[in-house]
Amino acid sequence: MSETQEFDLELKRSQEKGLIQVGREGDNASFIEWLDPEPLGVKFISFSTWSGIEAKWYFNCDRSQSEEEVEKRLTALEKLRRNVLLAYDPLVRPVLDQSTVTTVYMSLNLEYLDLDERKSFIEIRGTSVMKWHDEKLNWDAANYENLTEIHALRTEIWNPELTSYRAVTNSVDILQDALLIANNNGEVTWKPTIHVKTFCDGIQLGDWPRDVHTCEMLFGFAWDYGRVVLNFSDSESSLLQHETSPWLILEASVFDIQQTNNASNDSPLFGLKFELRRNSFIYSLIFLLPVLVIAVCLLVTFWLPPKGNTKILLGSSQLIIEIIILLALAHFVPHSSAGVPLIIVLYIWCLAGSLLSLLISIAVPNLIRRKQSKPLPHAVCNILTKRAVKRMLWLPNIVMPEDYGELDLSLSISNISRAEDKSQHYWALLEIAIQRLAFLIFVCFIVAIFVKYVATFF
Repeated sequence: MSETQEFDLELKRSQEKGLIQVGREGDNASFIEWLDPEPLGVKFISFSTWSGIEAKWYFNCDRSQSEEEVEKRLTALEKLRRNVLLAYDPLVRPVLDQSTVTTVYMSLNLEYLDLDERKSFIEIRGTSVMKWHDEKLNWDAANYENLTEIHALRTEIWNPELTSYRAVTNSVDILQDALLIANNNGEVTWKPTIHVKTFCDGIQLGDWPRDVHTCEMLFGFAWDYGRVVLNFSDSESSLLQHETSPWLILEASVFDIQQTNNASNDSPLFGLKFELRRNSFIYSLIFLLPVLVIAVCLLVTFWLPPKGNTKILLGSSQLIIEIIILLALAHFVPHSSAGVPLIIVLYIWCLAGSLLSLLISIAVPNLIRRKQSKPLPHAVCNILTKRAVKRMLWLPNIVMPEDYGELDLSLSISNISRAEDKSQHYWALLEIAIQRLAFLIFVCFIVAIFVKYVATFF
């Protein structure tokens, strides 16, 4: 590596104008001289070196009164930003008198809303528009080529720090970074996006999947309590329209409340109140249509022939389906200590009805078969053969003979056989009557369930 070489460059302003001398440090004689025959006034001096050569330049010129500093050429916008923002403190509220209250006007356009019932969280995303007056941002547009607006970063000028009370994540940083626009009259406009996730106490799962919830979100300022006032505009806001989500906004309102935690911090807070209902059409189809199928199958079992296994198979299938649906509901429905959702109560009643129907289908034929060796009591036969009872229970037209139940002294085989046949007919008639009576009771049971539970979902 070569040693460092030191030299000086001298521009003489003597009688020999235009003389340039280059010499070594400490030597009076120069090793390079050049005389410009037609010298020009030097306004700028540029130093450079060859590639791969490291050089250090030391400036030690004698400035006289005839010299003047050359100002850097700036555009009108650059001059405006330098003059307005150079001494601006973004941490100080933009008022000349600190007792002056700053009013921030705000509107909100909602773009997305979601509710997590399992964790009791409500989340919104949207675009907010905030405006206020900045007394420090004033200039004469004529001095800056009629520029009336400048764009500034969030860190360059004062802006309100909106905070969310009871937020799940960061409660202060709910407004995203965006450029601010300020005009020469001090009016500042800011359009940041907003993302908030807070707790919701109004979770009501009793009507799931047609559940309606009421959630409130509270907002305020992180600093300058009492000196910054928020004025929310309902007319310029759009709170009902949002992107596709599982929730429908039935009602959205804005309200003002006073902060009472600290008497000195009495700046008003504004709150958003949402009334939400689940967009549950698909859930209604999945979980309510099986109720109709179960109800029809439950009633059909009372019209099937007593003999055979069809009734038992149909009843058992209903029980299996209802148990599977209850297990699915345990997965879909959020757990809550407020109560059991109506749809689960509905399926529990259906499960109880199917179980009772299955017991009737098994117990009644077995009991009647055991009693067929004895004749049916005369009073029961008399009731079953009455015209009103036969019409009400849709019984076959059987006429009870006058000698039914009387002792027949003739012991012929034919007489005994005919008596046994008549007895079996009446026992079969009793079985049919019990099934039809159970049918009527279950019709009333199903109608009551539909009125109390199913009707609430439509």
